[in-house]
Amino acid sequence: KNIGAMTAETCHKHSQCFLNEDIDQFCTDGRGGKQSASLYDLYPELEELAHVFAVEGCSRKDSSFTVNELAQDIDKQYYILTGEKKEIQVLVRSVQSIRLDLRRWGVHYSANKIRPYWTGHEREDAVEHRKKVVDYFLSRETHYY
Repeated sequence: KNIGAMTAETCHKHSQCFLNEDIDQFCTDGRGGKQSASLYDLYPELEELAHVFAVEGCSRKDSSFTVNELAQDIDKQYYILTGEKKEIQVLVRSVQSIRLDLRRWGVHYSANKIRPYWTGHEREDAVEHRKKVVDYFLSRETHYY
C-alpha cells in the first residue's frame, strides 16, 4: 500500500492529474522543480566572479584553494554588488551550496600528485645534500634492480 512517502491512492491521484489535466495546474501544486530564484539567478555577475575566483584558486601551484575561501569571496562580492552593509556573520551562500555549485560547474577533487617547488631548495647546503644522496645511490646502482 505504501510507495515511499505516499500511499498508492495519493500516487494514483497525482498521476491522474499529471496525465489528464492541465500541466500548469500540476506544476502550481508546488511539487518538484525550482521553487524560487537562486542567488545566481538574481545576480548572474556574482556567478561569473565566483567562476573566475574558483579557476584562479584551482590553478595555484600550492593547491591551497578551499571552498570556504570561495564562500568568503562570494559573500564579499555580494555586499560590494548590492551596496548593503553586512550586519550578520552568516554567509550569503553556504559552504555546502558552493560545493554543489563547484560540482555543477565541473570541478572535481583529486589528490595533488605534483610536488610543489619550495623556496629554499636552491640553497647551497640543500643542493650539496641532494648531490650526496644522488651520488650514494648512483655509486651502488648495481645493488638495485
